[in-house]
Amino acid sequence: MQTLADDKLLEPEWMLPGLVTGHYLSRAIYVAAKLGIADLLKHGPLPVEDLAEGTKSHAPSSHRLMLFLVSGKIFAKGDAGCFRLAPMGERSRSDVPGSLRAHALLLAGPLQQRAWSVVERERVPACQ
Repeated sequence: MQTLADDKLLEPEWMLPGLVTGHYLSRAIYVAAKLGIADLLKHGPLPVEDLAEGTKSHAPSSHRLMLFLVSGKIFAKGDAGCFRLAPMGERSRSDVPGSLRAHALLLAGPLQQRAWSVVERERVPACQ
């Protein structure tokens, strides 16, 4: 059953900002896929320090990335502050059947970003 709060989220003043900033999450998914974070978590939860070490990344930045990806339901955070795979994160592993890691790398990566930049630069003249 849809609630009043759900209806409010469908209003343009709530929806449009979410759509405009939606690329933040896709880029974060790309970064996690590029770093292989899901593969590091396949054996169980890890503290951010271990993830940062495993990806040769800055621990505070890795922590912010992981918290953002928790909000996107890609990863989950346990009581001890360790991060683990959520169901969507499982599909980001490189070694599972039906992995979507390559999909994330291709569609949220720099090639797509450049393609959209070309669309912006090469404006089509208005219809006459």
